[in-house]
Amino acid sequence: AAIRSSHAYQSLLAQGFITPKTTRFVRVKQDVQAPDGSYSATLDQLACVEYILSSPKPTTLLEGVTGSGKTLVYIELADRMLKQGRGSIILVPEIALTDQTAALFMSRFHNRVSILHSNLTNAAKYDEYLRIREGENRIVVGTRSAIFAPVNNLGLICIDEEHSDTYKQDTTPFYDARMVAQMRAANEGAKVVLGSATPLVEDRLRAEKGLTGFTRLTHKFSQTPLVQATFVDMSQLANLSDRSRILSKELLSALDETLKRKEQAILFINRRGYAPRLQCRKCQRVAECPNCQIPLVLHRDRDRLFCHRCELSVPYSTYTCTRCSSKSFFQLGYGTERVIDDLSNLFPQARIGRMDLDTEPERKRTLKQFRDGQLDIVVGTQMVVKGHDFPRVTLAAALDADMSLAVPSYTSAERTFDLIAQLVGRSGRAAREGRAIIQTYDPTNRTLICASRQDYETFYALEIEDRRRFIYPPYCFMCDILISGEDKKLVSETAYGIKSFLVTKLTGTRCNIYGPSDPYQGIVQGKRFKRVTIKYKETRVLYPVLKALRETFVAPAIQITIDVDSRGD
Repeated sequence: AAIRSSHAYQSLLAQGFITPKTTRFVRVKQDVQAPDGSYSATLDQLACVEYILSSPKPTTLLEGVTGSGKTLVYIELADRMLKQGRGSIILVPEIALTDQTAALFMSRFHNRVSILHSNLTNAAKYDEYLRIREGENRIVVGTRSAIFAPVNNLGLICIDEEHSDTYKQDTTPFYDARMVAQMRAANEGAKVVLGSATPLVEDRLRAEKGLTGFTRLTHKFSQTPLVQATFVDMSQLANLSDRSRILSKELLSALDETLKRKEQAILFINRRGYAPRLQCRKCQRVAECPNCQIPLVLHRDRDRLFCHRCELSVPYSTYTCTRCSSKSFFQLGYGTERVIDDLSNLFPQARIGRMDLDTEPERKRTLKQFRDGQLDIVVGTQMVVKGHDFPRVTLAAALDADMSLAVPSYTSAERTFDLIAQLVGRSGRAAREGRAIIQTYDPTNRTLICASRQDYETFYALEIEDRRRFIYPPYCFMCDILISGEDKKLVSETAYGIKSFLVTKLTGTRCNIYGPSDPYQGIVQGKRFKRVTIKYKETRVLYPVLKALRETFVAPAIQITIDVDSRGD
């Protein structure tokens, strides 16, 4: 019978009639299914495992070509740690990759694996944290925040796709999971493995200098050769199709062949929505966000215009030009939605899916359908090119490969190389040979050429020389000071005040100060921004100055954000 009174419960407990018993149950079960069968590590993979475990260096760079089986190295290392009674944390760059990675670990370790990422409910997070803290689960797979998981007797931290910029949190509190991993490993005596086919040039240089361990996987796990990509110069009219403004003749032909062979294709365009720009047919004014002064993006499936900075949205069907009140607009450019629209018209029998930030709720279903062969083509943003293993994919295509090269950042070439090389690596991962097509307006660009060949060595040599010549990391450290507020004049005055303060405090040190400048984001939600950048050699010189700056420049109408080791624009 139920005891409805706290007093009755305490009385029965005191008299010894009842005995308390605590039972914990999992309220939300992880919907992850381990794959059938198991995978055995190759001799090359086992050699990497032995090197990492025997290396005197706490951190090791594991460089492996796309499809070489780096995850199997992580699994073998976690197994060794588990036998020693030690735990492991495996970080992946995207939520979309957690289930795939966790499934591989569950095939070896069954229900001793926890998953942590921001999309879990609070109840699920709490349950997982309890299981981890109490030692029930000693292996954690998750995104960057999983680095803080309360794993007891931590022995291993693996950071997969370590080059990914998603490991750096760019909002308060700022942290880089890669740096936190190394600090935590130093405190707990654990090993750190940085895994990538395209490592950060900073990490590659550190490995070459012997500051970290360095081991490689040079062969694909399958026996198919590395994919060789084909360039399509979109500036040449002969390459354009009269059937589509987005898809070239060569890509349309390749898609047709792929579908006839019952194989799959990935199309990459790092822009969501239907049209990134609306221009009034009458007065040519571009529809802009009133808060951020950037073009509004048409999302036709929701019949709304969105600002991709502040997420303001307005109905499209009733939107009128702010200058002449016209309701007629040119829809310029294209995003994932428009690509699917074209594909549906050109290949009506094809089963097509979409992966971008707008389709996050359906992400699991789309991934499962694609893996199970229920979709023929997936169109997506960068989340579709990172780390996925789709054995039926034999065609991968970049629709606008130049896009990220235009970003005003010293890392733009590196990010572009990573994305295109990873995309090429999604094709031909199993028994079938794959191909890749890169649509570009600059087919002679050295970054794109290296990425098309998955030639990291040549790209690294070129990029590290550019960094040395122009004094960018790893040949210096960088710090961005971002000043923001609604009063444009006050923001500007504060920025110049900070510049003068830094010049006074850092004169005679190995620091260079740049700015104030207008950062890439310009205006966000009505706030104006200015940026001051510092290049420096020694952290001990800069950090006391930054602390003094915080104490000196205090104003309620101004926000000052300090981003150490910045990798932005």
